[in-house]
Amino acid sequence: MNDSEVYRIKNEYEEWHSRTGKGAADESFCRWLTRLINGQAKRACTILDVGCGTGEWLGFCEKRSMFEYYCGIDISRVALHRAKTRTQLPDFILGDAEHLPFKEASFDIVSCLGSLEHFRDPKKAIKEISRVMIGGRSRSFIFLPNAYFLGHVYLVYRTGEPPDEGGQYFSERFCTKTQWERLLKGEGLQILRSLKYNRITKASRKVSTLVRVLYNLLIAPFLPFNLSYAFLFICSKSEDCEAITSKTQLTKR
Repeated sequence: MNDSEVYRIKNEYEEWHSRTGKGAADESFCRWLTRLINGQAKRACTILDVGCGTGEWLGFCEKRSMFEYYCGIDISRVALHRAKTRTQLPDFILGDAEHLPFKEASFDIVSCLGSLEHFRDPKKAIKEISRVMIGGRSRSFIFLPNAYFLGHVYLVYRTGEPPDEGGQYFSERFCTKTQWERLLKGEGLQILRSLKYNRITKASRKVSTLVRVLYNLLIAPFLPFNLSYAFLFICSKSEDCEAITSKTQLTKR
């Protein structure tokens, strides 16, 4: 991590994690994602969480014995320290997503949940995610925010301020569903399913509890796809990338 921009982002996240103490995973989201993983990859044994933060998602999986091996990587030392104290998992690695320190075809499942939009170079991170996927049965689960979420449009109307995710304005981007899909497809992933996600949790501090409850009950179920809060993209490695990986492995042998 010698790049000056990566170093800047790393320092920003050290300060952000120290200041916010954020890390409570949303149980309903984790249960939803668990059902999708069980439906998509029943023989999965290994998982890598890219941008794992304080490790709640991996801890959730570990408590349910979903995999045989768990690994998380994040740019923040503060976040990883919390991950190691909150879970029983040993393998949390300090590093950036654009240079994953793993061999090709290492993981059955790669998750990246609300992190890709904060990376300095999302294209390079997607290529790395594709590279470390085993191929065939392997899946990546990538959760990303919508630039035109109806709630964001309303906030811009009321305040004139752009959306941000908990004050991470120093390194984040928002895109539409089509823009995200184009980015993923262009860097070695094949999208199998695109799902909308509209539940707002207690971590959303810009709205009151009453507004959040009313929104989840009366508005969230009916939001059209392109105005949804966020998207989950379930991907496999594209055929071209699988062919390159197979050729590389044969050459090494």
